[in-house]
Amino acid sequence: MQPFAQALAGLLCGIVLITGRPALADDNELQNALNRIQTLEEQVSRLNRQASTNSSAHASGIEQCGCQSNAHLAEGCGAGCSSSGGGSGSSAIPLSVVYDKGFVLKPVDIEKSPFSMKINSWIQARHSYFDSDGPTPDQNDFEFERARLVFSGIALSPDLEYFFQLDADDNQTQRVDLLDYYLSYDIGHNQFDLASGQLGIRVGRWKIPFNRSRHTSGLNLQFADRSVAGVFFDIDRSVGISLYGKTVESCVPVNWEVALTNGIRTNGVRPNRVGDIDRNLGISGRVYSDILGKWGSDYESDIAWHEELAVRVGAGFAFSREDIVDGAVEATRQRVVDSGATITSILPVGTDAYDVALFALSADFRYQGWSLSTEFYFREMTNFGGAAVPDLSDHGFLVQGGYFVVPKKLELFGRWSSIVGDSGTLGADDQSADEVGGGVAWWIKGRNLKLSLDVNRVNGTPINDSAVGFLPGDDGLLYRTQLQFLF
Repeated sequence: MQPFAQALAGLLCGIVLITGRPALADDNELQNALNRIQTLEEQVSRLNRQASTNSSAHASGIEQCGCQSNAHLAEGCGAGCSSSGGGSGSSAIPLSVVYDKGFVLKPVDIEKSPFSMKINSWIQARHSYFDSDGPTPDQNDFEFERARLVFSGIALSPDLEYFFQLDADDNQTQRVDLLDYYLSYDIGHNQFDLASGQLGIRVGRWKIPFNRSRHTSGLNLQFADRSVAGVFFDIDRSVGISLYGKTVESCVPVNWEVALTNGIRTNGVRPNRVGDIDRNLGISGRVYSDILGKWGSDYESDIAWHEELAVRVGAGFAFSREDIVDGAVEATRQRVVDSGATITSILPVGTDAYDVALFALSADFRYQGWSLSTEFYFREMTNFGGAAVPDLSDHGFLVQGGYFVVPKKLELFGRWSSIVGDSGTLGADDQSADEVGGGVAWWIKGRNLKLSLDVNRVNGTPINDSAVGFLPGDDGLLYRTQLQFLF
């Protein structure tokens, strides 16, 4: 702007000199012209000062956002930054975006503005082939068993965490479900100055506390999926509220959670006013403790390669009263050994309710690439109403282990799970179902990129689970090849 002002003044002076004195009526006209030139110079100088001030403020805004140029800012580097240098009433918050086991969006000063969001996505692309020796058909297909999009972080306070997980797979005919959605509030730390994690409250839909195998994420499994016994005695997800925490003063810390929910095994079932679930709430809980060594991440494999022996033990329980009339769908979720039929389909006419109680015990070991996971299950169905039905009892176990023949890269593993009980004969005789399997996994980039192959032999499965790949009554060999990808 300054060169322009000088050029304008010089141009006017030149006109005066060239045209000479005759062009002006008298000296007053010359003085008026000079005054106008001085006024223009002052206006140009004032505009230069304003432009300099705006440029400095704009550069400061770019620097706060970590941008290197105006073009970078225009591409969206600084959410909340303004190219105008900060308008009146602006409350912009400088943000940063980093990759830390997921894309993390958070304020530069997170203590002043306690908000964050981490975005993850993972898929499990699988080929399954089932060679049936029984009444069920063969299988040979490709599918995306899990296709997840996860949003997690903190909001309003570092002690208030949120978790939302979308799920889509081919078994749902490409429908996207909101699989998990819950808030976890560390009320002990926030309100009572307790140590972090000592007392919290959770509300929403999540994996309610009970057994170890369900608590372990599908990302961290050894096989392509969970065992037959683990699924048979599982209670999965539900909507409700829980208290959770851990002891910090004992020599061996104990983690615990107790939940009150819309029954058990009610994932995806509509509320009771439409008749899918009854009005009886379910209760469940789980405790576990690392009694030896440092456990670290909750993997079924010893991908961490524990130099010293690590041992974790746990226990869980669940209970609910199932009303067959009011909860027509919920009451059918319990299946029997070994046909896999629903309990309601074999009960005498007139049976209108029953109690179901489940218990689980687990012990897991990790040492220098070796892993051993054991779990024992018990289920009691009692207090049948409306008809004479004896108490029914089922139990089962899982033994699973593996070893990295190439540390942290190539793993061999195997398992045996079994279920025994009299539920399928309404107390007359015990029946059983077994699963024996083995496999190999190539951990290309840890759990972020993993290729696995496993083979499982079953002799009559009592479950109906598309994720695991078994139908009720399956008898034969199941081959699964799976590629897992996480970012």
